[in-house]
Amino acid sequence: MGIYWISKQRGWRMSRSCSQVHIRLPAEVKDWIENSARRNERTQNGEFVFHLRRAMEKERASDQPGSNSDASHAE
Repeated sequence: MGIYWISKQRGWRMSRSCSQVHIRLPAEVKDWIENSARRNERTQNGEFVFHLRRAMEKERASDQPGSNSDASHAE
């Protein structure tokens, strides 16, 4: 049995391998996630995953040859 969640863009999905992580958040971060999730019609978990994936994509893009971050490492 998997974990189900709903996405406006993709419909129902089932995850076959999910890890649970327990984290502590400052109150203002928790409030921001709650409000952002509500605005985007996602669960709080879905909102976390969305933002983490965006950060991952941004980091991967900056690691590509020719990206702007390479210029800062030039000697």
